[in-house]
Amino acid sequence: MANTLAPLGFADSHRLGAAPNYQMSRRWISPSNPTPIFQGDPIVQLSTGFIAQAAPGATQIGGIFLGCEYMSIAGRKITGRNMWPGNDAVPGLNVSAKLVDDPLTVFRAQANGLLTFAMIGMNCQFVIGTGNTATGMSGALIDVVTTPPAATATFPFRIVDLITDPPGANGTDTTTPYNMALVTFNNQDFKSLTGI
Repeated sequence: MANTLAPLGFADSHRLGAAPNYQMSRRWISPSNPTPIFQGDPIVQLSTGFIAQAAPGATQIGGIFLGCEYMSIAGRKITGRNMWPGNDAVPGLNVSAKLVDDPLTVFRAQANGLLTFAMIGMNCQFVIGTGNTATGMSGALIDVVTTPPAATATFPFRIVDLITDPPGANGTDTTTPYNMALVTFNNQDFKSLTGI
């Protein structure tokens, strides 16, 4: 059955050689950051100490965004969401963000084209896509169209395996575009020798 494009960003699956540890780290988002960050989006650590949605490129990523808590202007209370909407935080009060930054975490992600078995072991780039404001879920995808997987050391992820189970589920057809893979960090804060 042909796959359909239904991105979910980078969703944690397990650890290399182990079960998931469900460990989250805390980082900070500036309340004046106008760019939404969705659950499953790659993030980058800024020199200001805050995080932001990562852009594809050679910059190492900090982790994968899971959600945040902030003092809401509209709700007049501390609000927890699986996305940063890009506004609504009381000025001067930093936004507490949760993310996965364990360098051994493996993620499930969909491709914007066809992933092949020959790509297992290669490094890959991502595209941000369009996040879903109703669910808070990311539109990020593995990029195989604009920047195909390669041995490039600065790419943020490495392909570990293709997802083929359960048969017939979306993303498991390895003969049509938009299939899914398991990836782990490659060029990430805790795997790179370069500081921020």
